[in-house]
Amino acid sequence: MLQRMQKEVPQHDVKFGILGTFRGLISGESLAGWWCTNYPTVVRNEADAVSVGQSMMDQGYLRFMGRGSQFQSRANGYYQWKKPALDFQSDDDYDSDDDQPLSNRTSTNLGRAAMSYERAQREADEASQVYRDSVVRAELVRTDLEEQLINYLDTMEVWELNRLINVKTMLAEYARIHKMPVQAELAIGDRLEVYEESLKPQQDIQWTIEHYGTGRFTPRPIIFRPFGLSPAEYQIFGVSLDEQLLVSHKDIPLFPAKALSVIRKATLDMAPEDRYKVWTTRALLRNIHEMRNSVNRGSKVTLKQLQQFELPVVANVLVLYFLELPMPLCPEELHGPLRALYSSASEKSTEDTLDTIRGLLKGVSYAHLKTLQTLFFTLSEQVKDDTDVEARKAFIRDISMRLGPVILRGREIVGVSVSRVPQIFATDLIEHYDELLGGIDVQRPVKLSVRPNKGDIAYEGSQLAHDMDQAHLTSGASANATAVASSRLQLAVTPNTSDTVKTHPSFDDDEMLIDNILEETDGAAAGEDNMDFFLKDEDSDGTDDEDGDNEDDDAVDGGKNI
Repeated sequence: MLQRMQKEVPQHDVKFGILGTFRGLISGESLAGWWCTNYPTVVRNEADAVSVGQSMMDQGYLRFMGRGSQFQSRANGYYQWKKPALDFQSDDDYDSDDDQPLSNRTSTNLGRAAMSYERAQREADEASQVYRDSVVRAELVRTDLEEQLINYLDTMEVWELNRLINVKTMLAEYARIHKMPVQAELAIGDRLEVYEESLKPQQDIQWTIEHYGTGRFTPRPIIFRPFGLSPAEYQIFGVSLDEQLLVSHKDIPLFPAKALSVIRKATLDMAPEDRYKVWTTRALLRNIHEMRNSVNRGSKVTLKQLQQFELPVVANVLVLYFLELPMPLCPEELHGPLRALYSSASEKSTEDTLDTIRGLLKGVSYAHLKTLQTLFFTLSEQVKDDTDVEARKAFIRDISMRLGPVILRGREIVGVSVSRVPQIFATDLIEHYDELLGGIDVQRPVKLSVRPNKGDIAYEGSQLAHDMDQAHLTSGASANATAVASSRLQLAVTPNTSDTVKTHPSFDDDEMLIDNILEETDGAAAGEDNMDFFLKDEDSDGTDDEDGDNEDDDAVDGGKNI
């Protein structure tokens, strides 16, 4: 890694007054940019890059050409490589090609070709970073536009409601005045009363929404899709549950697990009516987007990060998270059978109806099923000890009206849907959790422990396409094509354990290499800083708080308790 930095970071010749000209100096800005470009998941911002540079200065790799001992990521701050860093430089790099035999010159040419490939790879990474920044900016523009639209529509709804209320009030006052003077006008007053009673603002505004609206709003987030990697490593919202499960150490993706854990811990000692307000309170869209954007900057989510926000905001962001999923929690294939089942059943679900729904839920994928179990296990736990039957029914009705269309929606929404099937389905999941979701256990999909290189994926992918084309050209070769495809895919994702030389080390290898360098250098004296504080993932061991995470794991993994 030190050799790469000495080769790739630009060097400058700088003149320092009477001291003369120093050669081979590097600027703090160039070094910080090199870290951010080559290791964006480790060095996420300028502050992390400054911490890396300060640790390299403290451990004797760099010398600041100026006053002070603090690393600065500035263009006019220059640093010189010290002897511990130069010891890693091989003496072969200074040999001349003129004194080498022809075979050695060929190796040198191959090395130059490898350098050209690395330069192209670096340019591709820079282009990917620019693309990612553009996606972030576009996402911010989209959320701002949604805020303005929602605020405008809310204002128009309030104005229309006030207009109808004022009309109702004036008609009532007009009818009361005309009753008083003339007995003959009582009939007119009676008709005006009928007209006044026929005006129902809440129903009228609902009728307007149903006949002139365009259906429920479903946001479509902009996804950053890097070449050869999963979007789940860079963002959370809008990424499918199956992809997020690959980077989660829990049974469900990290964000719903942590959000439900925060709500459960905070509402454990609350009164039932206070717990209900957490789920039914509508937060401002600006606050929801603020939390969403802060959580969506990486693939890791911690309890400390979510505890900074109010509980109603966390619950609203959780609903938005389920709404922005590319595939709802309940697949589209369940919508038709559930609609037919509820249309033929009575208001209260029978035992046969519950058994049929349970059979349908067994076919849901692992990530979706576990998320459903955790979500509705938490909701059923919220209403379990409530003795007020009316308040309990009102909460279940409100939360079902809100969550039903989110977890069960069609592929395309072309008009206003007045179907009560999603609401009834969500109500049954809360009231009959044990009969519908309790005890259902599926096997977690296998997660690859080693990430293949981009170059290996591209090479094996092209070779796979070539083998498939050759297999289709021959008659009766479908079985051979399948065998070739399986073997090629297995080679593309399986690491070569016999090869002792890695041309492109993985992120874990770089992290181990950095730890070894920091431990073996002379900077291990008392009081010196270490780079481990930003290289260590706060959630790598499955916990991220001083206390309470054991309870968190038990609460989130609802399937285990059941």
